[in-house]
Amino acid sequence: MEKEGNVCLDGDGIPTRQEDHQHTAMEEYFHDGYYSHLAFAVPHVSMNVRDIDFGRRIQLDSIMQKSITLTNHTKDKITCVWMGDTSHVFHVTPNSCDIPPLKSTSFRVTFKPTAPDQFYGAELECYAFYKCLTEYWQLEREYISPPWCLPLGTTGHTFSQQSETFLPKLELSSQKLQFPAVSLGESSFTSLLLRNTGATPIQYDFSNDNSGVFLMKPYRGIVEEGQQQVFLLHMSPTKAGRCEKVLQLRLNDDNRNTQKVVLVGYAEEAAVKLDNDGFLFFRPTCLNTFSTQQYGVRNTCRVPLRFEWMMSSDDAKLLTVSPQSGTIAPNEHQMHKWSFKPKEESRTLMKPVLVVTTTRGRLLSKSYLVPAEGKGTLGSLRAAESSVDCHNILAGCMETKNIDVFNDSDCDLHYELHVDSDKVLLQKCRKILRARTIQTIEATVQPTTCGTFTVAISYQLLSSADDTAVYIGEKRHLCYVVVSAVFPTLVATDVSCHGSASGRNKMQLWNLLNLSRFNSLMMKPLPLSSTSQKTTESMMASRPQVDMSFGAAPVGSEDCIINLTIANTGTISTNWSFVFPSDVQLEVPYWTSSYEGEQVPSNVKY
Repeated sequence: MEKEGNVCLDGDGIPTRQEDHQHTAMEEYFHDGYYSHLAFAVPHVSMNVRDIDFGRRIQLDSIMQKSITLTNHTKDKITCVWMGDTSHVFHVTPNSCDIPPLKSTSFRVTFKPTAPDQFYGAELECYAFYKCLTEYWQLEREYISPPWCLPLGTTGHTFSQQSETFLPKLELSSQKLQFPAVSLGESSFTSLLLRNTGATPIQYDFSNDNSGVFLMKPYRGIVEEGQQQVFLLHMSPTKAGRCEKVLQLRLNDDNRNTQKVVLVGYAEEAAVKLDNDGFLFFRPTCLNTFSTQQYGVRNTCRVPLRFEWMMSSDDAKLLTVSPQSGTIAPNEHQMHKWSFKPKEESRTLMKPVLVVTTTRGRLLSKSYLVPAEGKGTLGSLRAAESSVDCHNILAGCMETKNIDVFNDSDCDLHYELHVDSDKVLLQKCRKILRARTIQTIEATVQPTTCGTFTVAISYQLLSSADDTAVYIGEKRHLCYVVVSAVFPTLVATDVSCHGSASGRNKMQLWNLLNLSRFNSLMMKPLPLSSTSQKTTESMMASRPQVDMSFGAAPVGSEDCIINLTIANTGTISTNWSFVFPSDVQLEVPYWTSSYEGEQVPSNVKY
């Protein structure tokens, strides 16, 4: 049989028929060709009935019989052996029989009760196996398989029409069963528990659903006193929407003992709710840049959905979405990130389509057209002042200026600032400026030399503000920064004397003090270190010197007092001070410490 392709070995090494197992075990359990008109798996051996109800039997000495048929669907002879009821109320004849390949054989089931006013029920089992397995010791181990079991439920009772049956006492786990929502074409399952709380057996009989939407196993049988029975229920809706069925539970073969069990289920279609009534709008966007928009999709059904965004090739050049496909859980509101990158200066209408399908079942799909509108525009920046003046800045020092930048366009702009000189520094050169807004930029001016300088500030648009951004177009002029750097200046304008030098005129004093050289040196630019408040010996040595003579006077003469008038001829305030050698611990030359071999009096002041 293995060579003919009739059987194959499964993962456990057991021979089985070659079938396409694409269905769950529960679906195969219900769709067996008897309880349902469908049969997902072709059985090796089948039985034309699964339960027999002999009904009422009044005469105990008579025998009631019904026939059943077993069919061998294999290409080998099989042997069927029946395991009878231990009480021998129900009996099958013949007890064992061989069935040729692809043939059928009938059996008789006998109901022979032993007492009146009683309920009887039993489950008979037929075991079928290959005839060759009777000599299993001659077969290889991998070809030995267990037999197939075919159960047969039997019921009957001996109550007369004039007598009443037992009053059933039972508990149901629920009078209304709610099936989980499923997609159209998918199956849903639930269970029901019946507990016999009385002292007598209960015969149950559920009505069938002729539409085939709801199935139940088992639907007829006996529950002994103190026992319980679990029922499995199956729902396979044929149309979308609510499915409801009322099953009649007939107890103890008496119409007066009837209860109702309501079955409710839902078959869901793919359905979503889109934000903004199904429209997607993008704010005006600068050409070759992109703008993003969050768009929400809500799954309004109770089953998971698979989605996919689809668009034409032309729209795909302008639009991108993340994620483009995926799954949305029931009642989930999922956000999708859209990006719009215009290529031309115009208003564009795009038509992406959202396709949603159920993840299981018949995979029914539904499409939603989401019109998306965007506008491409050109953007530019301008400064509040075309020229920013920075006058009278002390060379070697820093000063901060604020530059107001306007974005008069309808789109946001990502840009980077550029400066053509190191005399002006800008903080955070890459920025983003929203549409119709103003932004203040701090520019730090730090001239190193004296003079007037003009520094140009330009900008260049970017595709984004992150590190992966690319430049768009050429650099554009923003404004000029005019820097005027100056040094402090002092000029001696007048000189006069008192005391021992009172006899000298202004010209003599001017020449003795060498004020012409003093003025010429003070009008020249000083080194940057000269503007510092700290003065050291090395700095003193590097500066130009002016020799000043105070003339001569006899010892013991009155003090020589010289009044020097100094004027600030520059444009900035100037701090000045006389620094004596003792203030900087400067070494005094030898000639200043002697006069004709005698020490200089201690009352000499500098």
